[in-house]
Amino acid sequence: LYTYEKKVYKLAAKLENPETPPEEKLELLEIFSFVNDDRANQAVAKNVLDPNPEVRERAIWLAVDLKLGAIRPNLEVLAQNDPSRRVRLAAKEALRSLKGAPAQGAQPTVLDKKK
Repeated sequence: LYTYEKKVYKLAAKLENPETPPEEKLELLEIFSFVNDDRANQAVAKNVLDPNPEVRERAIWLAVDLKLGAIRPNLEVLAQNDPSRRVRLAAKEALRSLKGAPAQGAQPTVLDKKK
């Protein structure tokens, strides 16, 4: 279990790293679509605001699949102000989909050891 958690934390850190290329972030988001882990969910939620529109859009849809209601405030901003029409539309649809989702699921249950 410890090895699994180490790998998830390593992949999540890579996904959150602004230096990671968008293509790699899209691959990591795909990996996290198969992982039910709070740390992975936190990384997905953070990437809803990624600088790359493709990454933002994929993170939005994955957050909907994972029912991450905690991203609603970010979705409201994206739905109104995102320069990408596709991201704006995805954010609007995601807001409708997450309407009843609890505002949790994007916070780690184990504190990061760096804190």
